[in-house]
Amino acid sequence: MWSIYDLQLLPISFLVLAILSIALHFVLKNKALKLRLIPFKLIAVFIVVIETGKQIRGITYAGGYNNIWLPFHVCSIFIFSFPLAVFLKQGSKGANIFWALSFINSFMVTVSTLIVPSLIMGEQIRRVLTGTSTLLFMDIHSIAYHLAAILFLMFIIALKPIKMESFSLRRKNNGTSFENNAPERKNNYSSISGYQTVVAVIIFMSFVALAWIMAIILQRNFSAFRLIGNTIGIQSVIFVLYLIAVVVSAAILMYVPKLFKKICLRKVNPKP
Repeated sequence: MWSIYDLQLLPISFLVLAILSIALHFVLKNKALKLRLIPFKLIAVFIVVIETGKQIRGITYAGGYNNIWLPFHVCSIFIFSFPLAVFLKQGSKGANIFWALSFINSFMVTVSTLIVPSLIMGEQIRRVLTGTSTLLFMDIHSIAYHLAAILFLMFIIALKPIKMESFSLRRKNNGTSFENNAPERKNNYSSISGYQTVVAVIIFMSFVALAWIMAIILQRNFSAFRLIGNTIGIQSVIFVLYLIAVVVSAAILMYVPKLFKKICLRKVNPKP
């Protein structure tokens, strides 16, 4: 699961990103949402810039453009979800949906990297560290891109720009921004309703379906659809696995923090 090359780079990378997130937490925790969004906007711009650079490098590559560089991998969803989440009006339905999408998918990338980094960027790490990369920019792009997604998740945890509400058949709220409702509160955030999270899951699965179609048309390993096997049966299993992964991730992010808070409150204020 973890190669010697992964061990050389990823632990120190996670440590640096964690230290940065903790430092920003103490610097910005009592600041207005507008200020706390700045680190997220920097990541969103960074993602778009390096992806643009990747496409330009691919087009100008002497060996010809390889369609495996097309943005139909699962992580390619960050190219639009990050910018839309942070640059749309905060508290709007659109921003909330893309915040949920970014939160869920950055969580999935982080967990996957911790468990099986070889499937996320292990090969690129090996080539960079051994000096065997024939397209160094592409390999560095992959490493930087995924680490930026992981940092986005850490920033969400550290700076709390959003709060995910649990899903309920009774619509308690439509998702809103507490910045305008309570201007005296410095530690404001956007509240994401369960319905908006469901829409985010639907958007994700629609993107996965598109990746599946492109994998068939171009006969490329987009989103792992041609990595394991080419039969419709196997690829259908992969699609279902994506669905399970995103639903479980959404459930964890919606319910686990509330459960943890309840447990902590019971310890602080035990019932007589």
